[in-house]
Amino acid sequence: MRSVLSVLLLEVVTIMLVSCTSNSTRETDASVITSDIDTYDDTPLDSDMVVLVDAGGDPDKDSINNTDSDDDSTSDEDIVGNCDIYFQGTLLPSSPPENEFQTIVPISFSAFPRDPCISPSTGRIIWVTKEGIPTGKGTQDDPVNTINRALDLASNGDAIVIRKGTYYEGKEEEYRSLLIAKPDLILSGYPGEEVVVEPSREGITYGVAISANNIAIRNLTLRNFLYSISIEEPRLQNIVLAGVKINPPHAEWSEGVVVYPEGGENGMLLRGVEISGVGLGVSCNVGPCTNWRLEWVTIRGIPGMGESGADAFAIESGDNILLYKVEASFASGDGIDCKGTNIAIFDSYVHEVDRNAIKLWHNGDIVNCLTWGSGADAAIVFDGGGNYRILNSVVSFHNYENDLPGYTMTVAYDTQEGGNITVDNSLFVYNNGGIYICENFTVQMHNNLFYAIKDGLVLEFGQNRYYLDDGASPLLGTGNMVNVDPLLTDPHNGDMSFSQGPACNGGYNSHPMPPHDMHGNQRIQGNAVDLGPVEYCD
Repeated sequence: MRSVLSVLLLEVVTIMLVSCTSNSTRETDASVITSDIDTYDDTPLDSDMVVLVDAGGDPDKDSINNTDSDDDSTSDEDIVGNCDIYFQGTLLPSSPPENEFQTIVPISFSAFPRDPCISPSTGRIIWVTKEGIPTGKGTQDDPVNTINRALDLASNGDAIVIRKGTYYEGKEEEYRSLLIAKPDLILSGYPGEEVVVEPSREGITYGVAISANNIAIRNLTLRNFLYSISIEEPRLQNIVLAGVKINPPHAEWSEGVVVYPEGGENGMLLRGVEISGVGLGVSCNVGPCTNWRLEWVTIRGIPGMGESGADAFAIESGDNILLYKVEASFASGDGIDCKGTNIAIFDSYVHEVDRNAIKLWHNGDIVNCLTWGSGADAAIVFDGGGNYRILNSVVSFHNYENDLPGYTMTVAYDTQEGGNITVDNSLFVYNNGGIYICENFTVQMHNNLFYAIKDGLVLEFGQNRYYLDDGASPLLGTGNMVNVDPLLTDPHNGDMSFSQGPACNGGYNSHPMPPHDMHGNQRIQGNAVDLGPVEYCD
């Protein structure tokens, strides 16, 4: 019996489970999300900070469906500087401060692009409404009726603001619905209104094609495109996607956000982006792609395609990559595959992918993360030499149902290069296979818990192999717990929470450690940090 993966249990969350037969796909209820929206103070997360709905939400909250969209009287002055972004129906808070990301890899935060909001750098606002006319001037009193007409009118530095409605876009003899070829443009749906772009006819398979620098696309839904957002020119800089939804048609193959050309792209921000039902989610196909930041991003693939390259998130070459509150699921390939250097992943969730959950290649940090259900050779792969860390995370249900051989985690298995690996305060539970670490690595392991490993292997380091029956003493560190039941609430159905047992206050106060857990709760709640991504125990 294959079971649905529910989200990590918060105090206010009701776990929703769906069970399927062994020949069907496990489905996660669309109304439940794992990337909860929180603030950054020392107050424990409460129900007023949690978003559980895909759209609408609490009528007392700011919601994309609750904005009074019938009032079109907003002036240019009223909209300038508006930074509102909606994610799964609810207004996002501001980005977390830099000190939230206590990481061991050298992340350059100043190199990431920033959301320009609706603030034209040097130009004007061009208005698009369903009631506009093709010959309109683009003013609020005289709007145009298509986004393509607004792009024709726009000059460098302008902002295009689109009012509610579905716009069927695409010029004659063009396979792209919208081509953005002028730099320094902002293309934004009106905050709080649903703005949808669809192809105007058959043969238009590409949604938005970008071939200029400093482009921001905000509060927009792209529907029924096989290739939704494409970066078409090499070495472009500063692309921002904020509050964007991508819903492709049912097809054998589709792509979400892809950088195609050799030469890559420098500076990408994805914030509040939802991508569902794609073969390839977010990808830098050749690279190098540098200075990418993703926050509050969900990518749902198509399982069972048999495509090893059908990753949820992939970078073939790059540097300085930060992922925060990213959910990658149901990919036929890997959940997260970064062949770059200096990758930090915080507060993220990878589940039910056919191959590796997370694969990093040179210098990587995994903090406050959960993986549940993965295949291939290992759930976590650190491929090359460098400095790596797993802190306060859960790695679970890797090849647990299908009994395929392999490891839970590998460090330089193929390359046999050297480096440093730290594993602290993490749970490796309900897996088939242990951890492999190349003997050329320096290893530190503190206060981890190993339980329910089908083949019994805990750790392979050089010529040494340690098993569940050997206990904790041979492990390369202190405080590790082997073959100890963590007393998780309902792990087989995805509830990895606990309220008692060895994971409560059982951690090592590692350094550097972020001040909050996966759900925004203050670390530490008791006399020591809990194991795993969430502080459950006082």
